[in-house]
Amino acid sequence: MKQENRILRNIIYAFAAQGISLLLSILTSLILPKFFDKANYGYWSLFLFYTGYTGFFHFGLNDGVYLKIGGIEYDDMDKKLLGAQFRFGALFQTVIGLGIVLWAVLFGQDGETAFVFIMTAAYMLMYNLTLYLGCIFQAANETRLYSMSVMIDKVVFMAAILALFLFKSNDYRTYVWLYMAAKLAAMAYCVYKGRDVVFARRIPFTDTLRESLDSMKIGINLTVANIAGNLILGGGRFIIERYWGIEDFGEVSFSLTLTNFFLLFVSQISMVLFPALRQIDEGRQKSLFDMAKNVLNVILPVVFLVYIPAKELLKIWLPQYEVSLAYMAILLPMCIFDGKMNLVCATYFKVLRKERFLLGVNLFSMALSIAMCIIGAYCFHSIDSIILFMVCAIGVRYFVSENFLERLLGETREYRKAQFEMAQELVLVALCAYVCWKLPSAVAFVISLAAYVLYLIINRKSVVYLQGLIRNRVKRN
Repeated sequence: MKQENRILRNIIYAFAAQGISLLLSILTSLILPKFFDKANYGYWSLFLFYTGYTGFFHFGLNDGVYLKIGGIEYDDMDKKLLGAQFRFGALFQTVIGLGIVLWAVLFGQDGETAFVFIMTAAYMLMYNLTLYLGCIFQAANETRLYSMSVMIDKVVFMAAILALFLFKSNDYRTYVWLYMAAKLAAMAYCVYKGRDVVFARRIPFTDTLRESLDSMKIGINLTVANIAGNLILGGGRFIIERYWGIEDFGEVSFSLTLTNFFLLFVSQISMVLFPALRQIDEGRQKSLFDMAKNVLNVILPVVFLVYIPAKELLKIWLPQYEVSLAYMAILLPMCIFDGKMNLVCATYFKVLRKERFLLGVNLFSMALSIAMCIIGAYCFHSIDSIILFMVCAIGVRYFVSENFLERLLGETREYRKAQFEMAQELVLVALCAYVCWKLPSAVAFVISLAAYVLYLIINRKSVVYLQGLIRNRVKRN
């Protein structure tokens, strides 16, 4: 009971942090362009673009530590070893940052671009050190501490933006400095909460180097897997921008942004589940795997029913994005496939230390997506086909991963049953996506609802399972 309450508390904190992040994203996306001219907004966007990739410059150190200590209570962790790796990470990322600064200053970058590179280098150091401590908190099932640092970051920057709006500031540099100040506040909070690690007694440098390189060796597979996972969609978006231009790119990006709002909340739950799963035995891990599948089988397809009324409301609010809302219908299966991949498959790969398989399936799906998107652009000349191919690559990744886990965790009879359930799921997703894409909203809603009800009848065991979970939870309270 104590463990369940701890998980629930962590999920609430994670959702709160994600909700504030979402509010800030809306604020910066819809209001900042009103204050900036094109040049200032361009440099601001460039800064955000570069900082979006700084998380890969820890070269697996953070992910390796996360995988090695996941499930260990914070009081039981080796603080000296973790502190040594924290300082090692600070050292080598400072060297990388100085290299970026020297390159920007010495090799002909104009003043504004050089400023963006310099601030990106400083951001990289603060972000990755904050993330290192965040990984320790998450591994110890203290996700609320990392979520609190995210909330501090976003709230400080949001307050600064609102103040600048009042003063009608239109210099992107001011916003960059305040963005950095917010990140520094988050880092200060993590350093305070993790002071036992940061200020732990030093150990010999040879031991520090050996342990850090071992963590990087373990974590690099997960880091590269995450990069490849991002490029499953990123490659297609780049091709759209190159072939059709910035306006069509923006329309597709808006569709992906709406879809990602849902997936971001799913990712917050997976962040909480990893350390909890590491703390239980293999038998309970298998039972929780079955529980997660049954619950998600019932809940995730509801996204098709929610999409149709949401689309009609958004058409009234944002009529200029009607094309984007049509694209979103093709992207809806991603909510099912990527939702299960992030919440169940990727989480269990990390728990079972199968990150090499995760790397392989992500690299394969990335290559498949890019290859098909090139065909969609240069042979079919169709954005719809590119979006469809990206979703297909996401689907292939999910089904391959689910099959692998079923073989690993289930029995032969259960594996055959699971394959049948996946086939049903594929039929439901394909049918609902097609009618939402091609048919009028009222007709699409009726057909999707009928298909969903039929799917629940066929999978009534999952419905009964979910009802039992809710009933037991209500009785406990």
